[in-house]
Formats: sequence, structure tokens, C-alpha cells
Amino acid sequence: LLRFMYGPSFPPFKVPEEDSSLIPAEMDNDCVAQTWYRFLHMLSNPVDLSNPVIEQLLGGNGVPHEVIQHPCLKQLPQIFFRAMRGVSCLVDAFL
Repeated sequence: LLRFMYGPSFPPFKVPEEDSSLIPAEMDNDCVAQTWYRFLHMLSNPVDLSNPVIEQLLGGNGVPHEVIQHPCLKQLPQIFFRAMRGVSCLVDAFL
């Protein structure tokens, strides 16, 4: 994506071989750009993963206690961290 958007003079971004092999060689540039666009919009806003209002809403709406205590809610801070780390890598690629 970076190479065809910004040309060959754009500084190279090191992508591990196993990751670069995931993009089929027959994908044209428009398809790669559209895939990135859709992927980034599918993620939505990762900041929502760390929003404390989520727990407050669950606690105040008659939601069963076992739902509020579900382990996935305790993992939200780690999920947020990993999402932000991924976004950071993407931002670094464009800087």
C-alpha cells in the first residue's frame, strides 16, 4: 500500500516474510487499498474498548451478575493495549 501510494522514494517499511506472503500476488493496487480501507473501518474506534462506561452500563441495567463478571470484560484493557500497539505500527509506517 505504501509503495504504490507514495512511490518508490518512500522509506521502506519492514514487513515479516510470513506476513507479506498473506497478500496474494495477483491482487491489484486498488484491491489492496480497498482491503485496508475496509479493515480499518471494521475495527471502528479501539478507544471504545477501554471505556469505563461499558461496565457502568452493564451494572445498572439489570444485567445478570455472571455477565458482568465474564472474563472477557477483564481482558478489555489488554485487548485495548494490543489494538493500540497495532495502530501504532500502522502509524509508524506512514510517518
